[in-house]
Amino acid sequence: ATPTLIVTPTLAITATPTATPTSAYVTIVLAPSTITVGGVSTATVNLNNVPASGFASAEFTCTYDPALVSVGSIVATNLFGADPVMVVNGPQNGSFIVAIAGSNGNKATTSGPAFTFTATGLQAGQFAIDCQARVSTGNLVLTTIPSNPASLTIAAATATPAPTSGTFSGQVLAN
Repeated sequence: ATPTLIVTPTLAITATPTATPTSAYVTIVLAPSTITVGGVSTATVNLNNVPASGFASAEFTCTYDPALVSVGSIVATNLFGADPVMVVNGPQNGSFIVAIAGSNGNKATTSGPAFTFTATGLQAGQFAIDCQARVSTGNLVLTTIPSNPASLTIAAATATPAPTSGTFSGQVLAN
């Protein structure tokens, strides 16, 4: 008898983790990330991997498509302590600048939301909202940190169908 060779293939799967930045960076979370024309999404701008020594201030330059959304209601959180100092320039021509600093020696010493704003859909489309940031530890030097933009989708508003007309037939009895 002729010997039979049996080959059993093996499959090795290697997972490659996505690298998370080890230094500070900015993320934007949109809730919801898809709206209709006239709908509103709330954007939360987060500082991540804040060092234990903290940031005394941060300056965010945010960009968006002004043909697709209008931006408003820019509000600081308590990331930089109670009663942070905030200055807003804009929104105008698709960008705005938010500068936030801790008052009374307060600093951002943990990761979390720095500020929020609303985006109202003007017309259908999709685009990225990005907030580039520069941070300071209080040493009078601004350091640029990376940013991960968020994508907002604006769907066309759907028309509500008009009520249909009809006829009623039957018998009416009056008492």
